[in-house]
Amino acid sequence: MRNERTGATFTLTNDLDLVETAGGGASADGVTLRRTYTDPINGDVTLQTLELQDGQGNDDDVVVEIGENTEQYIPLTGDSSGNIIVSDGEVLTASSAGDDSTLAPNNGQGSLDVDPNDNIRIDVVSEDEIQLTNEETGATLSFDPFNSNLAVSGTAVTLENSAGTTAAATSGGSFSGLAGDDINSGLSTPALLVNEEYSAGGGGVSEISIIAIKGSGADQINLEQTTITTIGPDGTNTLTYGGGSATEDETFGVQAVQDEDDSLPVMTDADRFRIIVNPGTLETGETMTLEVTTESGATTEIRISVPNTLSGETAVQV
Repeated sequence: MRNERTGATFTLTNDLDLVETAGGGASADGVTLRRTYTDPINGDVTLQTLELQDGQGNDDDVVVEIGENTEQYIPLTGDSSGNIIVSDGEVLTASSAGDDSTLAPNNGQGSLDVDPNDNIRIDVVSEDEIQLTNEETGATLSFDPFNSNLAVSGTAVTLENSAGTTAAATSGGSFSGLAGDDINSGLSTPALLVNEEYSAGGGGVSEISIIAIKGSGADQINLEQTTITTIGPDGTNTLTYGGGSATEDETFGVQAVQDEDDSLPVMTDADRFRIIVNPGTLETGETMTLEVTTESGATTEIRISVPNTLSGETAVQV
């Protein structure tokens, strides 16, 4: 962006759209920067990240309020009124509650007593675990925000953040994630994307690594003359040897774990090789079959099954 009169510039490193804030047209107080990212469940989602406001003094000044948005927030929506975007470690106050008020996941695993004016700290333990701590009593409660609402028993509860924003749930009601369209109103803190349309787990397996050894008494195996047929959710593909790395739907890679005779990619008696396959992305719960066919025509079948939850793991046994 460049001010043609003064020559001042500033550069955006991300693809952001400029939209007017309140007022519209020439009377707008500033502009809001928004960006769109591709969410694995909800598709393209637009989030507010920065705001440009009028400067103090010189009419040409613009104040840039720098913020970060990495989809790391906890949205809590009350069934009675309001919603709050809570960042990791933020403290909410039970501005309205009774001596018999409790919060509990609707799956029935534990509960947390909440008295009037108690402070409740929210911590993101992992992508599918949130921990609530009552700072007055030290009691804690963990729940999965993807699959559980926070049910309220006893007296209705209102939670309030430091800015005075509140979310309220009735007795017998619950706090839940935001509805899909609510996130478009803009976020000012890092956030873990949780809403009613999102499913637990997320991510997936993007690389399959297999440790291979030659069977006792078997002939040496030339992996350069071997093919691997993948049968998965996206169809069937035949892979050929591609050196040390793998390409989705085209090649597999081979790396030496133990290769004292430097025979790679030919596997001899003492060799241990790592065979790498790029499956694209296997989502949680999905399966893929690998059919390994050597130059002699011998075929070995390997079945890959991704666990139903990855819980933030960078590697997982499949």
